[in-house]
Amino acid sequence: MLGTHLDRYTIETDGVVVAPVGDWEGWQIISWRATITFCTGHRLDVSETYGKTLDSKVIRSLSYHFMGEQGRCIFRFDTHGRQWPLETPCHLHIGESEEALEQDDPRLSRIDMGSVDFLSAFRYAFGRALENKAFPWD
Repeated sequence: MLGTHLDRYTIETDGVVVAPVGDWEGWQIISWRATITFCTGHRLDVSETYGKTLDSKVIRSLSYHFMGEQGRCIFRFDTHGRQWPLETPCHLHIGESEEALEQDDPRLSRIDMGSVDFLSAFRYAFGRALENKAFPWD
């Protein structure tokens, strides 16, 4: 989906940052940020950071914030800036009030919040911004 409809959105990113710098074998932190702006004015701000614990388990923090033309929240999947094991569910904020929904909320019964990633957030944003699709939690 990212490789199609390139005339309908733009992507701005500073690329991937790895620390220690350039050490892909011995990395301790990998992060990337991007802003995707749709031709409708909607915007998806993306932030992912991966780290390693002392026993080399991979942890992550994420934020996929989808906003309307006025910059108001439509949805945001996030971990509140905290790093958690990969399979730990994130949570979802919806609407301008940013109501928080956790994994056990019945409105999220069709979403595995432990497997939410950039591509799923992009798919939801793309569907709403360009195809006016409803969200699974609506």
